[in-house]
Amino acid sequence: MPVDSQVELRISTEYLINTDNIAEMKLEGTTDSWLHYKFSIDESRSPEFIFTVNETNAAIQTLADATKNSEKVSLNVFEGIESFNQASGETAVAWLFNVDDIVWGEEDGTAAYTRIWYTIGGKQAKAVIVDHSIDQIVGWADEGTTAA
Repeated sequence: MPVDSQVELRISTEYLINTDNIAEMKLEGTTDSWLHYKFSIDESRSPEFIFTVNETNAAIQTLADATKNSEKVSLNVFEGIESFNQASGETAVAWLFNVDDIVWGEEDGTAAYTRIWYTIGGKQAKAVIVDHSIDQIVGWADEGTTAA
């Protein structure tokens, strides 16, 4: 059974990022931003990415300044599942996450599931697959409602 790779940036794909972990941001042209992003901003060994997003610096700052609905969010996690293709038919269990600890998310091809990375003790990032789309996760964290 194939196992999904770790983080791979793909063109025209939506990702969930924690704006607190943007180490550097520069305007690229007039409508895009270049981001230097780390899973843990304070950890020198933390994975880091450099990528371009189709948002201006001002738009990203507006998102960063948004007030979150709650410090915690409950997400249904597929325990022991490492690959999106293993999730179908499995039962997910509710876990409570600190919103600030969620550092990255990427959906499967159907937007049914999302792999999120969250930090443990602010340093080590761990990945789990949850039974939610990115829109749902953002909706619960920001507004307390689902967007999907």
